[in-house]
Amino acid sequence: MWRIVLLAGSLLVAVACASRDDIVDGEVSMAHLWTMSANRTERISEDIYVRGRVVLNDKFGERPKAVVVADNSGCVEIKIECNDVERYLPLDSEVVVRCEGLSLGREGRNVVLGASPTGEYAVDRIAQTHIYNYIKVVGHDVSAYGPCRLRIADIGESQIRMYVELHDVWFTECEYRGMWCERDALGRFTTTLRHLTDGRDTLPVIVAGTADYASEPLPTGEQHCCGVVEWYDKNLALRITQREINAEL
Repeated sequence: MWRIVLLAGSLLVAVACASRDDIVDGEVSMAHLWTMSANRTERISEDIYVRGRVVLNDKFGERPKAVVVADNSGCVEIKIECNDVERYLPLDSEVVVRCEGLSLGREGRNVVLGASPTGEYAVDRIAQTHIYNYIKVVGHDVSAYGPCRLRIADIGESQIRMYVELHDVWFTECEYRGMWCERDALGRFTTTLRHLTDGRDTLPVIVAGTADYASEPLPTGEQHCCGVVEWYDKNLALRITQREINAEL
């Protein structure tokens, strides 16, 4: 049975106070879920749920074979063995994720959710035929889970896997004439790091080689953008979501 209860509270409160008391009718926050990943892999045996908004998937090629779900305390990436996740879990849909039987895994300092591992990875991908066994689309109200507006200087390790919004930023001058992604020796686009700055601080930006806009030129001038903070290549970085980077008016 699916039980949906809206949780309130900030990230700081959720992380500091995460305990059995945070579980309301089986539903927990993303921040609480993170506290459960004490080991490289942790199988979830409790009847618990998370609820949130799909903020990243493969619609624009930004995150193949995965979906990132955000609530107001953070995000979790769910690994899925599917080449068209958008068809099943559309961007901006509200979903409820039944966690019992799945496993939490650590990839560096990121926490991911998926099927119990059978090999070298911290978690396996959930089979396409099992998506709806664990994840249910319940609506399309995006107003409940908006990005947290921050400055680059505000982003630290406690913001890993947060859905954030940055304003008054621009790509560093040396990259103005470049495309979003570089090509390899065979001419294929590869995952590339670009950099945003506000004139004082700089933040790497992860651009998947599979992104629909990999061949497009980097935008110039001041921008605002939304994305998910990740731990990537031993550093904090932003993965832009839903192509959401636009010139400031």
